[in-house]
Amino acid sequence: MNHGPTAPNDRRTPIIEVFDEHYARFWAPELADKRLARESQLVLRLGGFTAGDRVLDIACAYGRMSIALARCGIDVTGLDISDALLNEARQRARDEERSPEFVHGDMRDLKEFGGFDGALLWFTCFGYFEHSENQQVLRQVLGCLRPGGRLLLETRHWDSMRRRFEPTTVRSAGDDLLIEHHRYDAETGTQITDQVLVIDGRRTERSTAVRRYGFPELRAMCLDAGFRSVSGYDQDGRSLGPESERCVLVATA
Repeated sequence: MNHGPTAPNDRRTPIIEVFDEHYARFWAPELADKRLARESQLVLRLGGFTAGDRVLDIACAYGRMSIALARCGIDVTGLDISDALLNEARQRARDEERSPEFVHGDMRDLKEFGGFDGALLWFTCFGYFEHSENQQVLRQVLGCLRPGGRLLLETRHWDSMRRRFEPTTVRSAGDDLLIEHHRYDAETGTQITDQVLVIDGRRTERSTAVRRYGFPELRAMCLDAGFRSVSGYDQDGRSLGPESERCVLVATA
């Protein structure tokens, strides 16, 4: 069986072209303010992080969580493969009293990083590669952490999501549109998304695929990578249940 996220006819758009300079415009309004405040406090509580701790925010995008944690005294390094998003993150952090360090990097190769108290894979940034590469990401993250350090991996809770699967979603930013058509390949456990991006009246089409791991699979992958213990919570830090919308996995090195 093919375990990887594969779009038909290998039409997947490179990740760096999907998470581009337009990503923040469409997603930032939905993820800002009240939700960010709740999520950053959840990260601090579940991670056990306190001022001065070092946290690696992997796939930090435009820096929303990196900046929020830095405001709480955390020493944050934000890593992303997209230079466009890193530039946006640096702009957003420009006037902050305590700014994260934003660096270019690929989550599949983190050998130059180490000694962190915590690492984040936050907001469905895990699962975009073939299964073996996704497993390798977890091994790379483990190598970044000190003994006892924690990985917090946040994603949609698939047990709940599969019952509420939305075939089409639309987001707008002014007159610009991001239209997404989603479908699920049950054989590979993969969500395939065909995007239509309309910017200044110009239409661009692209396709992405993400492996929708359930919590038992994620736990097994973390243990196989070498983490000592793994626990799971919902978006409020409570025990996972059938109606939980989000899943936060906490893996201890």
